[in-house]
Amino acid sequence: MGIGFGFECGDDAAIVDAPRRETRPMPENEEAPLVSGGFDYSDAWAARLELVREKIAAGETEARYLLAALERQERFFLLWTKPGMPPAWGPRPVEPDAETWPSGNGIWQATSLRGNLARVPSYAEFRIDLLLSDLAATYGPFDVIAELGCGYGRNLFKLYDANPDRQVRYVGGEYMASGIELAKEIASRHEAGARFNFCHFDHMQPDLSPIGQAQRAMIVTVHSIEQIHRLPRDYFHRLAQAAPEVIGVHVEPFGHQVDPALGPMTREQVKFAAERRWNSNMHNLARRAEADGAIAIDQISLDCFMPRDPFNASSLLVWHRR
Repeated sequence: MGIGFGFECGDDAAIVDAPRRETRPMPENEEAPLVSGGFDYSDAWAARLELVREKIAAGETEARYLLAALERQERFFLLWTKPGMPPAWGPRPVEPDAETWPSGNGIWQATSLRGNLARVPSYAEFRIDLLLSDLAATYGPFDVIAELGCGYGRNLFKLYDANPDRQVRYVGGEYMASGIELAKEIASRHEAGARFNFCHFDHMQPDLSPIGQAQRAMIVTVHSIEQIHRLPRDYFHRLAQAAPEVIGVHVEPFGHQVDPALGPMTREQVKFAAERRWNSNMHNLARRAEADGAIAIDQISLDCFMPRDPFNASSLLVWHRR
């Protein structure tokens, strides 16, 4: 029997068969969805930049509407590719005979919670911006909130809307030049554009100098560590040195490193990460940094979000500098 999902999580959930996602190479005459690890993020951000510039050329001038256009595009379309071809937008696949909203997209989506495959409405989502805003209020105030591996800055722009603190600066570090270019394009049309700074960042050589002379900083990652197979041993030590007072918040798929037997989906995640050579040492390094006296871990919560990819469940790590 395949792994099941239902309206509830846990052993008593009503289940139906749900096949594991295939990641086989696609034939020349078949279009393949760009899945994590199977494409160049530079191309992905460039495709989004092209869409934003089309909206700007059509007369759109406000950042919030550009962000809304990107989010709507991603609700209905995926980036697809053929071997040797750049990605292009194509409709999100909907299973035959699946229930759909009047708009045509599926009503249900598979996700993972506490190690179990679950089915939730497709419009259900975990509000990362609200979590970060509440953590900023709990631990703050901060001079700077920095997201490392920020893509085009979506989380930071949404956090600005959710965060009542209008004194904080936002720093976005991103590896891909096209992601930085897109973030700057949006920031240039944002009402508080001067509060945003986007720059190059590499998890393997973490440079926190763009944080500047901040006394209190919150450092965030959201599914950006996941594809770094092995972080450098002093990773958390270096993050903790970014300012005299630092809070770290990581929403990353590391739960399988803590408890690989949490649930059936966790066991699948172990294989999923190993096949792709995704991160294997984040949790261990955080514990080492704590043992070294560099940080103190405040909270670890496993598989507590609702990822769109049930094989890549998100967990939470919060720490502070000692």
